[in-house]
Amino acid sequence: MSFHSLLDLLGRWGRGLALAGAVLAPAASTAQTTIVPLTNGRAEAEAGVLTGVTVATSPTGFSGTGFVTGFDNSDAKNVAITFNNPTAGLYKLSVGYTSPYGLKVANLDVNGSKSTVSFAGTTTGPAFAVSDAGTVLLPRGLNTVTIGGNYGYYGIDYVQLTATSVAPPPKPAKQLSDPLATPTAKALHGYLVDLYGTKILSGQQDDQYGNTNSEVKYVLATTGKEPAIVSMDLFDYSTSAVAAYGTPSGTTERYLGWSRSGNGRGITSLIWHWRAPTDLVNPNDPSGAFYTVNTTFNFAAALADTSGTRYHLLLNDIDLIAAQLKKFQAAGIPVLWRPLHETPGTFFWWGNQGADNFKKLWQLLYTRLTVRHQLHNLVWVYSANAMPDPNWYPGDAYVDVAGDDIYQSTPTPNPNVNISGNWAAMRAMAPNKLVALTESESLVNPDQARGYATWWSWFCAWQGSYIRSQPVAFLTSLYNDNDIITKDKLADWAAQGTLAARSGAAAAAAGLTAFPNPASGYTLNARLRLATAQLVMVELVNALGQRVATLNPRLAAGDNQFQVPLTGVAPGVYQLVVRPANQPALSQRVLITK
Repeated sequence: MSFHSLLDLLGRWGRGLALAGAVLAPAASTAQTTIVPLTNGRAEAEAGVLTGVTVATSPTGFSGTGFVTGFDNSDAKNVAITFNNPTAGLYKLSVGYTSPYGLKVANLDVNGSKSTVSFAGTTTGPAFAVSDAGTVLLPRGLNTVTIGGNYGYYGIDYVQLTATSVAPPPKPAKQLSDPLATPTAKALHGYLVDLYGTKILSGQQDDQYGNTNSEVKYVLATTGKEPAIVSMDLFDYSTSAVAAYGTPSGTTERYLGWSRSGNGRGITSLIWHWRAPTDLVNPNDPSGAFYTVNTTFNFAAALADTSGTRYHLLLNDIDLIAAQLKKFQAAGIPVLWRPLHETPGTFFWWGNQGADNFKKLWQLLYTRLTVRHQLHNLVWVYSANAMPDPNWYPGDAYVDVAGDDIYQSTPTPNPNVNISGNWAAMRAMAPNKLVALTESESLVNPDQARGYATWWSWFCAWQGSYIRSQPVAFLTSLYNDNDIITKDKLADWAAQGTLAARSGAAAAAAGLTAFPNPASGYTLNARLRLATAQLVMVELVNALGQRVATLNPRLAAGDNQFQVPLTGVAPGVYQLVVRPANQPALSQRVLITK
Protein backbone atom coordinates (compact mmCIF):
# COMPACT_ATOMS: atom_id res chain seq x y z
CA MET A 1 0.00 0.00 0.00
CA SER A 2 1.37 3.45 -0.92
CA PHE A 3 1.68 6.21 1.67
CA HIS A 4 -1.02 8.24 -0.06
CA SER A 5 -3.36 5.23 -0.21
CA LEU A 6 -2.83 4.69 3.50
CA LEU A 7 -3.61 8.32 4.27
CA ASP A 8 -6.72 8.10 2.10
CA LEU A 9 -7.86 4.98 3.95
CA LEU A 10 -7.23 6.58 7.32
CA GLY A 11 -8.97 9.73 6.19
CA ARG A 12 -12.06 7.78 5.21
CA TRP A 13 -12.04 6.02 8.57
CA GLY A 14 -11.56 9.32 10.39
CA ARG A 15 -14.53 10.81 8.54
CA GLY A 16 -16.66 7.98 9.92
CA LEU A 17 -17.12 5.86 6.79
CA ALA A 18 -18.84 2.76 8.18
CA LEU A 19 -19.04 -0.78 6.83
CA ALA A 20 -21.87 -2.54 8.64
CA GLY A 21 -20.85 -0.61 11.74
CA ALA A 22 -17.34 -2.11 11.58
CA VAL A 23 -14.96 0.82 11.51
CA LEU A 24 -11.98 1.92 13.54
CA ALA A 25 -13.57 5.11 14.86
CA PRO A 26 -11.74 7.61 17.03
CA ALA A 27 -12.75 8.11 20.63
CA ALA A 28 -15.55 10.42 21.77
CA SER A 29 -15.22 14.17 22.35
CA THR A 30 -12.69 15.62 24.79
CA ALA A 31 -15.53 16.89 26.98
CA GLN A 32 -16.49 13.31 27.77
CA THR A 33 -13.08 11.65 27.79
CA THR A 34 -10.01 11.57 30.01
CA ILE A 35 -7.02 12.17 27.75
CA VAL A 36 -3.78 10.36 28.63
CA PRO A 37 -0.72 12.26 27.40
CA LEU A 38 1.73 10.53 25.07
CA THR A 39 5.42 10.68 25.98
CA ASN A 40 7.59 9.28 23.20
CA GLY A 41 4.58 7.25 22.09
CA ARG A 42 3.84 5.88 25.58
CA ALA A 43 0.54 6.29 27.45
CA GLU A 44 0.49 5.27 31.11
CA ALA A 45 -2.36 2.93 32.07
CA GLU A 46 -2.82 4.40 35.56
CA ALA A 47 -3.86 7.71 33.93
CA GLY A 48 -6.68 6.05 32.00
CA VAL A 49 -10.31 5.40 32.94
CA LEU A 50 -10.46 2.51 35.39
CA THR A 51 -13.56 0.30 35.59
CA GLY A 52 -13.52 -2.25 38.41
CA VAL A 53 -9.72 -2.10 38.67
CA THR A 54 -7.26 -0.09 40.77
CA VAL A 55 -3.78 1.45 40.70
CA ALA A 56 -0.98 -0.35 42.54
CA THR A 57 2.65 0.48 43.26
CA SER A 58 3.96 -2.93 44.32
CA PRO A 59 5.91 -4.68 42.92
CA THR A 60 8.22 -1.93 41.75
CA GLY A 61 9.84 -1.60 38.36
CA PHE A 62 6.79 -0.13 36.61
CA SER A 63 6.77 2.86 34.27
CA GLY A 64 5.18 6.14 35.42
CA THR A 65 3.53 6.42 38.82
CA GLY A 66 2.05 2.93 39.12
CA PHE A 67 0.24 0.19 37.22
CA VAL A 68 -3.33 -1.07 36.99
CA THR A 69 -4.31 -4.29 38.74
CA GLY A 70 -7.45 -6.17 39.77
CA PHE A 71 -8.25 -7.74 36.38
CA ASP A 72 -10.00 -11.08 36.24
CA ASN A 73 -11.79 -12.99 33.46
CA SER A 74 -14.55 -10.40 33.08
CA ASP A 75 -14.50 -7.75 30.36
CA ALA A 76 -16.37 -5.53 32.83
CA LYS A 77 -13.05 -4.98 34.62
CA ASN A 78 -10.91 -2.93 32.27
CA VAL A 79 -8.77 0.11 31.69
CA ALA A 80 -9.55 2.51 28.82
CA ILE A 81 -6.59 4.58 27.65
CA THR A 82 -7.54 7.48 25.36
CA PHE A 83 -4.78 9.51 23.72
CA ASN A 84 -4.47 12.19 21.07
CA ASN A 85 -2.52 10.69 18.17
CA PRO A 86 -0.67 13.47 16.29
CA THR A 87 -0.11 11.55 13.03
CA ALA A 88 -2.36 9.07 11.22
CA GLY A 89 -0.58 5.88 10.26
CA LEU A 90 0.31 2.31 11.04
CA TYR A 91 1.76 1.60 14.46
CA LYS A 92 3.23 -1.32 16.34
CA LEU A 93 1.33 -1.61 19.62
CA SER A 94 3.14 -2.93 22.70
CA VAL A 95 1.74 -3.43 26.19
CA GLY A 96 3.80 -3.17 29.37
CA TYR A 97 2.53 -5.65 31.94
CA THR A 98 3.16 -7.85 34.95
CA SER A 99 1.95 -11.46 35.09
CA PRO A 100 2.97 -13.09 38.39
CA TYR A 101 0.70 -16.14 37.90
CA GLY A 102 2.12 -17.46 34.63
CA LEU A 103 0.85 -17.17 31.05
CA LYS A 104 -2.22 -14.93 30.70
CA VAL A 105 -4.27 -13.45 27.84
CA ALA A 106 -6.10 -10.12 27.77
CA ASN A 107 -8.82 -8.89 25.43
CA LEU A 108 -7.70 -5.83 23.51
CA ASP A 109 -10.01 -3.27 21.92
CA VAL A 110 -8.59 -0.49 19.76
CA ASN A 111 -11.32 1.94 18.68
CA GLY A 112 -13.78 -0.95 18.52
CA SER A 113 -11.43 -3.35 16.72
CA LYS A 114 -11.03 -6.40 18.92
CA SER A 115 -8.06 -8.73 19.33
CA THR A 116 -6.06 -10.30 22.14
CA VAL A 117 -2.60 -9.89 23.64
CA SER A 118 -0.75 -12.63 25.52
CA PHE A 119 1.46 -12.13 28.57
CA ALA A 120 4.27 -14.54 29.38
CA GLY A 121 4.66 -15.18 33.10
CA THR A 122 6.87 -12.82 35.10
CA THR A 123 7.28 -15.32 37.93
CA THR A 124 11.07 -15.16 37.57
CA GLY A 125 13.29 -12.21 36.66
CA PRO A 126 11.95 -8.65 36.34
CA ALA A 127 8.44 -8.09 37.68
CA PHE A 128 7.45 -6.18 34.50
CA ALA A 129 7.79 -7.08 30.83
CA VAL A 130 6.47 -5.96 27.45
CA SER A 131 4.31 -7.87 24.95
CA ASP A 132 3.85 -7.30 21.22
CA ALA A 133 0.13 -6.69 20.53
CA GLY A 134 0.45 -6.50 16.75
CA THR A 135 -0.03 -3.54 14.43
CA VAL A 136 -2.87 -1.03 14.45
CA LEU A 137 -4.06 1.57 11.94
CA LEU A 138 -4.77 4.77 13.84
CA PRO A 139 -6.35 7.97 12.57
CA ARG A 140 -5.10 11.34 13.69
CA GLY A 141 -6.83 12.58 16.83
CA LEU A 142 -8.42 10.71 19.70
CA ASN A 143 -7.99 6.93 19.91
CA THR A 144 -8.91 4.54 22.72
CA VAL A 145 -7.22 1.29 23.74
CA THR A 146 -9.23 -0.82 26.21
CA ILE A 147 -7.68 -3.83 27.98
CA GLY A 148 -9.34 -6.35 30.28
CA GLY A 149 -10.92 -9.77 30.69
CA ASN A 150 -10.19 -13.09 28.94
CA TYR A 151 -7.71 -15.04 31.10
CA GLY A 152 -7.15 -12.55 33.89
CA TYR A 153 -5.02 -11.81 36.93
CA TYR A 154 -2.37 -9.67 35.29
CA GLY A 155 -1.36 -6.02 35.65
CA ILE A 156 -1.20 -3.35 32.91
CA ASP A 157 1.59 -0.78 33.05
CA TYR A 158 1.35 1.18 29.76
CA VAL A 159 0.71 1.03 26.03
CA GLN A 160 3.46 1.96 23.61
CA LEU A 161 3.06 3.12 19.99
CA THR A 162 5.91 2.83 17.48
CA ALA A 163 5.44 3.97 13.89
CA THR A 164 5.95 1.07 11.49
CA SER A 165 5.28 -0.10 7.94
CA VAL A 166 4.31 -3.38 6.35
CA ALA A 167 4.92 -5.08 3.02
CA PRO A 168 3.12 -7.90 1.21
CA PRO A 169 4.42 -11.36 2.12
CA PRO A 170 7.07 -12.93 -0.11
CA LYS A 171 5.78 -15.67 -2.36
CA PRO A 172 6.88 -19.18 -1.36
CA ALA A 173 8.36 -21.60 -3.83
CA LYS A 174 5.94 -23.48 -6.05
CA GLN A 175 6.93 -26.82 -4.63
CA LEU A 176 4.75 -29.18 -2.64
CA SER A 177 6.03 -31.32 0.22
CA ASP A 178 5.04 -34.47 -1.68
CA PRO A 179 7.59 -34.97 -4.50
CA LEU A 180 5.05 -37.14 -6.36
CA ALA A 181 2.24 -34.58 -6.19
CA THR A 182 -0.24 -34.81 -9.07
CA PRO A 183 -0.17 -32.17 -11.82
CA THR A 184 -3.50 -30.75 -10.63
CA ALA A 185 -2.27 -30.51 -7.02
CA LYS A 186 0.79 -28.65 -8.28
CA ALA A 187 -1.41 -26.44 -10.44
CA LEU A 188 -3.69 -25.56 -7.51
CA HIS A 189 -0.79 -24.74 -5.24
CA GLY A 190 0.87 -22.73 -8.00
CA TYR A 191 -2.31 -20.72 -8.51
CA LEU A 192 -2.52 -19.98 -4.78
CA VAL A 193 1.10 -18.81 -4.85
CA ASP A 194 0.42 -16.55 -7.85
CA LEU A 195 -2.42 -14.80 -5.98
CA TYR A 196 -0.60 -14.60 -2.64
CA GLY A 197 0.05 -11.07 -1.49
CA THR A 198 -2.42 -9.47 -3.90
CA LYS A 199 -5.76 -11.28 -3.56
CA ILE A 200 -7.60 -13.37 -0.95
CA LEU A 201 -9.79 -16.35 -1.85
CA SER A 202 -13.18 -16.64 -0.16
CA GLY A 203 -14.08 -19.87 1.61
CA GLN A 204 -16.95 -21.46 3.49
CA GLN A 205 -17.36 -24.54 5.67
CA ASP A 206 -20.42 -26.46 4.46
CA ASP A 207 -21.02 -30.01 5.69
CA GLN A 208 -24.52 -29.73 4.25
CA TYR A 209 -23.42 -29.01 0.69
CA GLY A 210 -25.99 -30.55 -1.65
CA ASN A 211 -28.74 -30.35 0.98
CA THR A 212 -31.42 -27.70 1.41
CA ASN A 213 -29.69 -26.00 4.34
CA SER A 214 -26.38 -25.60 2.52
CA GLU A 215 -24.23 -22.64 3.62
CA VAL A 216 -23.05 -22.14 0.04
CA LYS A 217 -26.68 -21.60 -0.94
CA TYR A 218 -27.03 -19.07 1.87
CA VAL A 219 -23.93 -17.15 0.79
CA LEU A 220 -25.06 -17.16 -2.84
CA ALA A 221 -28.57 -15.98 -1.94
CA THR A 222 -27.19 -13.25 0.33
CA THR A 223 -24.31 -11.91 -1.76
CA GLY A 224 -24.95 -13.08 -5.31
CA LYS A 225 -21.60 -14.90 -5.22
CA GLU A 226 -20.33 -18.38 -4.36
CA PRO A 227 -17.15 -18.93 -2.33
CA ALA A 228 -14.05 -19.95 -4.25
CA ILE A 229 -13.25 -22.64 -1.66
CA VAL A 230 -15.71 -24.94 0.09
CA SER A 231 -14.52 -26.95 3.10
CA MET A 232 -16.35 -30.13 4.14
CA ASP A 233 -15.88 -32.56 7.03
CA LEU A 234 -15.26 -36.33 6.80
CA PHE A 235 -16.03 -36.84 10.51
CA ASP A 236 -18.11 -40.01 10.11
CA TYR A 237 -15.21 -42.01 8.68
CA SER A 238 -13.56 -43.59 11.73
CA THR A 239 -13.78 -46.93 13.53
CA SER A 240 -15.96 -45.68 16.40
CA ALA A 241 -18.35 -43.77 14.15
CA VAL A 242 -18.78 -46.61 11.68
CA ALA A 243 -19.39 -49.05 14.54
CA ALA A 244 -22.17 -46.82 15.92
CA TYR A 245 -23.73 -45.45 12.76
CA GLY A 246 -22.60 -47.72 9.94
CA THR A 247 -20.61 -46.67 6.89
CA PRO A 248 -21.84 -43.29 5.63
CA SER A 249 -23.74 -43.45 2.36
CA GLY A 250 -23.22 -40.76 -0.24
CA THR A 251 -21.39 -38.21 1.91
CA THR A 252 -18.23 -38.16 -0.17
CA GLU A 253 -20.23 -38.21 -3.39
CA ARG A 254 -22.23 -35.21 -2.18
CA TYR A 255 -18.98 -33.38 -1.49
CA LEU A 256 -17.68 -34.32 -4.93
CA GLY A 257 -20.72 -32.49 -6.27
CA TRP A 258 -19.09 -29.20 -5.26
CA SER A 259 -15.85 -30.06 -7.00
CA ARG A 260 -17.68 -30.78 -10.25
CA SER A 261 -20.28 -28.02 -10.05
CA GLY A 262 -20.49 -25.07 -12.42
CA ASN A 263 -17.27 -24.54 -14.32
CA GLY A 264 -15.45 -27.15 -12.23
CA ARG A 265 -12.95 -24.59 -10.96
CA GLY A 266 -14.21 -24.48 -7.39
CA ILE A 267 -11.53 -25.45 -4.88
CA THR A 268 -12.18 -28.35 -2.51
CA SER A 269 -11.01 -28.40 1.11
CA LEU A 270 -11.55 -31.34 3.46
CA ILE A 271 -11.15 -31.54 7.23
CA TRP A 272 -11.43 -34.54 9.52
CA HIS A 273 -12.80 -34.28 13.04
CA TRP A 274 -11.18 -37.62 13.82
CA ARG A 275 -13.30 -39.42 16.38
CA ALA A 276 -11.05 -41.42 18.69
CA PRO A 277 -10.99 -45.06 17.60
CA THR A 278 -11.47 -46.50 21.10
CA ASP A 279 -11.66 -45.70 24.83
CA LEU A 280 -14.73 -43.49 24.48
CA VAL A 281 -16.43 -42.16 27.61
CA ASN A 282 -19.75 -43.08 25.99
CA PRO A 283 -19.16 -45.87 23.45
CA ASN A 284 -22.78 -45.73 22.29
CA ASP A 285 -22.48 -42.07 21.30
CA PRO A 286 -19.22 -41.26 19.48
CA SER A 287 -20.60 -38.00 18.04
CA GLY A 288 -18.25 -35.85 20.12
CA ALA A 289 -15.40 -38.33 20.42
CA PHE A 290 -12.94 -35.92 18.80
CA TYR A 291 -13.02 -33.91 22.04
CA THR A 292 -10.51 -34.82 24.74
CA VAL A 293 -13.20 -34.82 27.43
CA ASN A 294 -15.08 -37.60 25.63
CA THR A 295 -12.26 -40.13 25.38
CA THR A 296 -9.40 -41.55 27.44
CA PHE A 297 -7.56 -42.71 24.32
CA ASN A 298 -3.80 -42.33 24.85
CA PHE A 299 -2.41 -42.02 21.35
CA ALA A 300 1.12 -41.43 22.63
CA ALA A 301 1.13 -44.91 24.14
CA ALA A 302 -0.40 -46.30 20.93
CA LEU A 303 2.34 -44.74 18.80
CA ALA A 304 4.99 -46.20 21.09
CA ASP A 305 3.65 -49.75 20.66
CA THR A 306 3.60 -50.38 16.90
CA SER A 307 2.57 -54.01 17.37
CA GLY A 308 -0.28 -53.17 19.72
CA THR A 309 -4.00 -53.14 19.05
CA ARG A 310 -4.41 -49.39 19.55
CA TYR A 311 -1.67 -48.56 17.06
CA HIS A 312 -3.44 -50.67 14.46
CA LEU A 313 -6.71 -48.95 15.27
CA LEU A 314 -5.00 -45.70 14.29
CA LEU A 315 -3.92 -47.30 11.02
CA ASN A 316 -7.43 -48.63 10.41
CA ASP A 317 -8.89 -45.15 10.78
CA ILE A 318 -6.31 -43.69 8.41
CA ASP A 319 -7.16 -46.42 5.92
CA LEU A 320 -10.87 -45.55 6.21
CA ILE A 321 -10.22 -41.92 5.41
CA ALA A 322 -7.83 -42.87 2.59
CA ALA A 323 -10.62 -44.71 0.81
CA GLN A 324 -12.62 -41.48 0.65
CA LEU A 325 -9.70 -39.31 -0.42
CA LYS A 326 -8.97 -41.73 -3.25
CA LYS A 327 -12.35 -40.87 -4.76
CA PHE A 328 -11.16 -37.30 -5.23
CA GLN A 329 -7.83 -38.42 -6.66
CA ALA A 330 -9.60 -40.75 -9.11
CA ALA A 331 -11.71 -37.78 -10.25
CA GLY A 332 -8.59 -35.66 -10.80
CA ILE A 333 -9.52 -33.29 -7.98
CA PRO A 334 -6.80 -31.88 -5.70
CA VAL A 335 -7.74 -31.33 -2.07
CA LEU A 336 -6.69 -28.77 0.50
CA TRP A 337 -6.32 -31.42 3.22
CA ARG A 338 -6.59 -30.07 6.78
CA PRO A 339 -6.41 -32.81 9.42
CA LEU A 340 -5.46 -32.67 13.13
CA HIS A 341 -6.37 -29.02 13.44
CA GLU A 342 -6.11 -26.40 16.19
CA THR A 343 -3.02 -27.30 18.16
CA PRO A 344 -1.52 -26.36 20.59
CA GLY A 345 -5.06 -26.46 21.93
CA THR A 346 -5.77 -29.53 24.03
CA PHE A 347 -9.54 -29.71 23.46
CA PHE A 348 -9.09 -32.29 20.65
CA TRP A 349 -7.53 -35.64 21.64
CA TRP A 350 -4.67 -35.28 19.15
CA GLY A 351 -3.55 -32.17 21.03
CA ASN A 352 -3.54 -33.57 24.57
CA GLN A 353 -0.27 -35.54 24.52
CA GLY A 354 2.23 -32.75 23.87
CA ALA A 355 3.93 -31.34 20.80
CA ASP A 356 6.33 -34.22 20.10
CA ASN A 357 3.60 -36.85 20.07
CA PHE A 358 1.35 -34.66 17.95
CA LYS A 359 4.10 -34.33 15.34
CA LYS A 360 4.63 -38.09 15.37
CA LEU A 361 0.92 -38.60 14.71
CA TRP A 362 0.98 -36.04 11.88
CA GLN A 363 3.96 -37.75 10.27
CA LEU A 364 2.31 -41.16 10.58
CA LEU A 365 -0.82 -39.83 8.87
CA TYR A 366 1.25 -38.10 6.17
CA THR A 367 3.41 -41.15 5.45
CA ARG A 368 0.61 -43.70 5.41
CA LEU A 369 -1.53 -41.60 3.05
CA THR A 370 1.25 -40.66 0.63
CA VAL A 371 3.31 -43.89 0.71
CA ARG A 372 0.98 -46.76 1.60
CA HIS A 373 -2.08 -45.33 -0.15
CA GLN A 374 -0.28 -43.37 -2.88
CA LEU A 375 -2.43 -40.29 -2.35
CA HIS A 376 -0.67 -37.49 -4.18
CA ASN A 377 -3.57 -35.09 -4.76
CA LEU A 378 -3.30 -33.57 -1.27
CA VAL A 379 -2.10 -30.08 -0.42
CA TRP A 380 -1.29 -30.50 3.28
CA VAL A 381 -2.65 -27.71 5.49
CA TYR A 382 -1.58 -27.42 9.13
CA SER A 383 -3.98 -25.35 11.25
CA ALA A 384 -2.90 -23.80 14.53
CA ASN A 385 -5.31 -22.21 16.96
CA ALA A 386 -5.31 -18.47 17.73
CA MET A 387 -2.05 -18.80 19.68
CA PRO A 388 0.32 -20.65 17.30
CA ASP A 389 3.36 -22.32 18.84
CA PRO A 390 6.34 -23.24 16.62
CA ASN A 391 6.99 -26.29 18.81
CA TRP A 392 3.83 -27.86 17.37
CA TYR A 393 4.55 -27.14 13.71
CA PRO A 394 5.08 -30.49 11.92
CA GLY A 395 7.85 -29.06 9.71
CA ASP A 396 8.14 -27.80 6.14
CA ALA A 397 8.74 -31.32 4.85
CA TYR A 398 5.20 -32.30 5.93
CA VAL A 399 3.27 -29.07 5.37
CA ASP A 400 2.29 -27.01 2.32
CA VAL A 401 0.12 -24.30 3.90
CA ALA A 402 0.18 -22.90 7.44
CA GLY A 403 -3.31 -22.00 8.64
CA ASP A 404 -4.75 -20.29 11.69
CA ASP A 405 -8.17 -21.01 13.24
CA ILE A 406 -9.36 -17.91 15.09
CA TYR A 407 -12.39 -17.53 17.36
CA GLN A 408 -12.05 -14.38 19.41
CA SER A 409 -14.98 -12.02 18.80
CA THR A 410 -17.72 -13.88 20.64
CA PRO A 411 -20.59 -13.69 21.33
CA THR A 412 -21.25 -12.38 17.80
CA PRO A 413 -19.04 -12.09 14.69
CA ASN A 414 -17.30 -8.73 14.44
CA PRO A 415 -16.14 -7.51 11.01
CA ASN A 416 -13.72 -5.18 12.75
CA VAL A 417 -11.56 -7.77 14.53
CA ASN A 418 -7.86 -6.99 14.19
CA ILE A 419 -6.00 -10.24 13.48
CA SER A 420 -2.72 -8.71 12.31
CA GLY A 421 -0.99 -10.16 15.38
CA ASN A 422 -2.15 -13.67 14.46
CA TRP A 423 -0.92 -13.09 10.91
CA ALA A 424 2.51 -12.02 12.15
CA ALA A 425 2.76 -15.06 14.44
CA MET A 426 1.88 -17.45 11.60
CA ARG A 427 4.36 -15.78 9.24
CA ALA A 428 7.07 -16.13 11.87
CA MET A 429 6.24 -19.80 12.45
CA ALA A 430 6.16 -20.83 8.77
CA PRO A 431 8.00 -18.17 6.73
CA ASN A 432 8.38 -20.49 3.72
CA LYS A 433 4.70 -21.39 3.36
CA LEU A 434 1.43 -19.82 2.32
CA VAL A 435 -0.51 -18.54 5.33
CA ALA A 436 -4.31 -18.91 5.40
CA LEU A 437 -7.19 -18.07 7.76
CA THR A 438 -8.41 -21.65 7.69
CA GLU A 439 -11.33 -21.30 10.11
CA SER A 440 -12.93 -18.31 11.76
CA GLU A 441 -16.16 -16.81 12.97
CA SER A 442 -15.08 -13.29 11.95
CA LEU A 443 -14.14 -12.89 8.31
CA VAL A 444 -11.39 -10.98 6.59
CA ASN A 445 -12.02 -7.24 6.45
CA PRO A 446 -10.61 -6.15 3.04
CA ASP A 447 -9.75 -2.64 4.25
CA GLN A 448 -7.74 -4.11 7.10
CA ALA A 449 -6.09 -6.64 4.78
CA ARG A 450 -4.95 -3.82 2.54
CA GLY A 451 -3.95 -1.55 5.41
CA TYR A 452 -2.07 -4.16 7.43
CA ALA A 453 -0.89 -6.17 4.38
CA THR A 454 -2.40 -9.27 5.99
CA TRP A 455 -2.88 -11.08 2.70
CA TRP A 456 -4.18 -14.43 3.92
CA SER A 457 -4.18 -16.92 1.05
CA TRP A 458 -7.83 -17.62 1.84
CA PHE A 459 -10.39 -17.30 4.61
CA CYS A 460 -12.95 -19.92 5.59
CA ALA A 461 -16.01 -19.00 7.64
CA TRP A 462 -17.39 -21.64 9.95
CA GLN A 463 -20.93 -22.83 9.34
CA GLY A 464 -24.26 -22.32 11.06
CA SER A 465 -24.68 -19.17 13.10
CA TYR A 466 -21.08 -18.16 12.44
CA ILE A 467 -21.86 -17.29 8.83
CA ARG A 468 -25.60 -16.64 9.12
CA SER A 469 -25.17 -13.99 11.84
CA GLN A 470 -22.65 -11.99 9.82
CA PRO A 471 -23.96 -8.48 9.09
CA VAL A 472 -25.53 -8.78 5.65
CA ALA A 473 -24.12 -5.48 4.42
CA PHE A 474 -20.61 -6.52 5.41
CA LEU A 475 -20.91 -10.01 3.92
CA THR A 476 -22.23 -8.62 0.63
CA SER A 477 -19.49 -5.99 0.47
CA LEU A 478 -16.84 -8.61 1.27
CA TYR A 479 -17.95 -10.99 -1.48
CA ASN A 480 -18.06 -8.15 -4.01
CA ASP A 481 -14.72 -6.59 -3.10
CA ASN A 482 -12.20 -6.37 -5.94
CA ASP A 483 -9.50 -8.07 -3.87
CA ILE A 484 -11.64 -11.05 -2.82
CA ILE A 485 -11.71 -14.01 -5.22
CA THR A 486 -15.10 -15.68 -5.51
CA LYS A 487 -15.92 -18.75 -7.58
CA ASP A 488 -16.84 -16.73 -10.66
CA LYS A 489 -13.44 -14.97 -10.54
CA LEU A 490 -11.38 -18.16 -10.39
CA ALA A 491 -8.99 -18.66 -13.27
CA ASP A 492 -8.85 -22.02 -15.03
CA TRP A 493 -6.04 -22.97 -12.67
CA ALA A 494 -5.91 -26.64 -13.69
CA ALA A 495 -5.48 -25.77 -17.37
CA GLN A 496 -2.97 -23.04 -16.56
CA GLY A 497 -0.94 -25.50 -14.51
CA THR A 498 -0.89 -28.01 -17.36
CA LEU A 499 0.08 -25.30 -19.84
CA ALA A 500 2.83 -24.03 -17.57
CA ALA A 501 4.21 -27.56 -17.14
CA ARG A 502 4.24 -28.14 -20.88
CA SER A 503 5.69 -24.73 -21.55
CA GLY A 504 8.39 -25.30 -18.96
CA ALA A 505 9.33 -28.61 -20.58
CA ALA A 506 9.45 -26.97 -24.02
CA ALA A 507 11.50 -24.10 -22.64
CA ALA A 508 14.03 -26.50 -21.17
CA ALA A 509 14.26 -28.35 -24.49
CA ALA A 510 14.83 -25.07 -26.33
CA GLY A 511 17.38 -23.94 -23.79
CA LEU A 512 15.42 -20.98 -22.35
CA THR A 513 16.75 -20.11 -18.92
CA ALA A 514 16.56 -17.05 -16.70
CA PHE A 515 19.45 -16.35 -14.36
CA PRO A 516 19.90 -15.80 -11.55
CA ASN A 517 16.50 -16.99 -10.42
CA PRO A 518 15.34 -15.44 -8.05
CA ALA A 519 16.33 -12.22 -9.83
CA SER A 520 16.93 -8.73 -8.50
CA GLY A 521 18.47 -5.49 -9.68
CA TYR A 522 17.90 -3.57 -12.88
CA THR A 523 17.68 -6.37 -15.44
CA LEU A 524 16.69 -10.00 -15.82
CA ASN A 525 19.23 -12.09 -17.73
CA ALA A 526 18.07 -14.84 -20.07
CA ARG A 527 19.56 -17.40 -22.45
CA LEU A 528 17.84 -18.89 -25.49
CA ARG A 529 18.96 -21.31 -28.19
CA LEU A 530 17.38 -20.91 -31.66
CA ALA A 531 17.62 -22.96 -34.84
CA THR A 532 17.52 -19.85 -37.08
CA ALA A 533 18.14 -16.14 -36.69
CA GLN A 534 14.92 -14.22 -36.19
CA LEU A 535 13.02 -11.41 -34.47
CA VAL A 536 11.32 -12.69 -31.33
CA MET A 537 8.78 -11.19 -28.93
CA VAL A 538 9.75 -11.26 -25.24
CA GLU A 539 7.18 -10.57 -22.49
CA LEU A 540 7.29 -10.47 -18.72
CA VAL A 541 3.80 -11.35 -17.44
CA ASN A 542 2.56 -11.02 -13.86
CA ALA A 543 0.25 -13.38 -11.93
CA LEU A 544 -2.82 -11.52 -13.21
CA GLY A 545 -1.82 -12.06 -16.83
CA GLN A 546 -0.69 -8.44 -17.36
CA ARG A 547 2.39 -7.63 -19.45
CA VAL A 548 4.78 -5.54 -17.36
CA ALA A 549 7.64 -5.52 -19.87
CA THR A 550 7.96 -6.25 -23.60
CA LEU A 551 10.80 -6.15 -26.11
CA ASN A 552 11.56 -7.46 -29.62
CA PRO A 553 15.22 -8.43 -29.88
CA ARG A 554 16.72 -9.89 -33.08
CA LEU A 555 18.50 -13.06 -32.05
CA ALA A 556 21.03 -15.16 -33.88
CA ALA A 557 20.99 -18.85 -34.71
CA GLY A 558 22.46 -20.87 -31.88
CA ASP A 559 22.95 -19.59 -28.33
CA ASN A 560 21.80 -16.09 -27.38
CA GLN A 561 21.92 -14.03 -24.21
CA PHE A 562 19.67 -11.01 -23.65
CA GLN A 563 18.28 -8.85 -20.85
CA VAL A 564 14.80 -7.72 -19.83
CA PRO A 565 14.62 -4.35 -18.00
CA LEU A 566 13.14 -4.56 -14.50
CA THR A 567 12.67 -0.84 -13.89
CA GLY A 568 9.30 -0.32 -12.25
CA VAL A 569 8.66 -4.07 -11.91
CA ALA A 570 7.37 -4.94 -8.42
CA PRO A 571 8.64 -8.00 -6.53
CA GLY A 572 6.66 -11.13 -7.27
CA VAL A 573 6.34 -14.23 -9.44
CA TYR A 574 6.32 -13.72 -13.20
CA GLN A 575 6.39 -15.69 -16.42
CA LEU A 576 9.14 -14.86 -18.88
CA VAL A 577 7.47 -15.62 -22.22
CA VAL A 578 9.40 -15.83 -25.51
CA ARG A 579 7.51 -16.20 -28.79
CA PRO A 580 9.78 -17.39 -31.61
CA ALA A 581 8.42 -17.63 -35.14
CA ASN A 582 6.75 -20.84 -36.26
CA GLN A 583 6.86 -22.62 -32.91
CA PRO A 584 4.95 -22.59 -29.60
CA ALA A 585 5.68 -19.89 -27.06
CA LEU A 586 8.32 -20.72 -24.45
CA SER A 587 7.90 -19.84 -20.79
CA GLN A 588 10.08 -19.75 -17.70
CA ARG A 589 8.80 -18.91 -14.21
CA VAL A 590 10.84 -16.17 -12.53
CA LEU A 591 10.84 -14.85 -8.96
CA ILE A 592 11.80 -11.17 -8.69
CA THR A 593 12.85 -10.13 -5.21
CA LYS A 594 14.12 -6.57 -5.45
